[in-house]
Amino acid sequence: MNLMPVEYSDERVLTTEQLAQAYECSTENIKRNFGNNKERFEEGKHYFKPEGEDLNILRGKNIYLQISPMARTFYLWTKRGVARHSKMLGTDKAWEVFETLEENCFTKRENIQIPVQSRITFSGILHDVEESKTLIQKIYGTQEGIATAHATTMVGKFHGYDLSPLQKLIPPAEHETGYMNASQVGVKVSQSARKVNQMLIDNGLQVKDGKGYRLTDKGKLYGEEFPYDTGKHSGYQIKWNEKVIGLLIH
Repeated sequence: MNLMPVEYSDERVLTTEQLAQAYECSTENIKRNFGNNKERFEEGKHYFKPEGEDLNILRGKNIYLQISPMARTFYLWTKRGVARHSKMLGTDKAWEVFETLEENCFTKRENIQIPVQSRITFSGILHDVEESKTLIQKIYGTQEGIATAHATTMVGKFHGYDLSPLQKLIPPAEHETGYMNASQVGVKVSQSARKVNQMLIDNGLQVKDGKGYRLTDKGKLYGEEFPYDTGKHSGYQIKWNEKVIGLLIH
């Protein structure tokens, strides 16, 4: 089974779930060992604990981790932290796995091969696709069909399966895909981008969100949100489909 590397604070790290998977134990076991030995762990050295906006960024950049929208904290274990867990587990198997992780996880490779005895079932894969689709929709406001397509691709890569036959079963989109920003819509309705954005608000299609905009439930019938991050600024860009033109010129 593959463990997809996680990059955080310029380091390769493992989540609690990945650590439990590698050591073939429960996440509760990992959490309990940590809770009973907190004085042996130093934040920033053995683990990272992203919270608030840092956690939102991690969630957005690593959809496959399926971090719950309700989660307020999330632990990421460094190489030193993983070694500490190996010591606490104290079995030959734990050290064998650590050596595999040390060799593969904390070097720059595409994925980590961890020998495990069990393989995920087909129903488990479908469950992962459904969970990932739902999470993508919640975070990005993506239409269901597009979210399903992306989720299928990511889950397939995560588990090492070719799920392209499943993607062929996804029905065609029941909506027109968004491709125009406010300026491009403005050209078609002879208005400035600023005026178009106000018209979209007046029609209940979007709402102001800081310096940007977010789609309303009604707006999701006419557009889609795409996240962006330039390094200095981040947010959502809305792309509108042709149907919005008729709504604005009436």
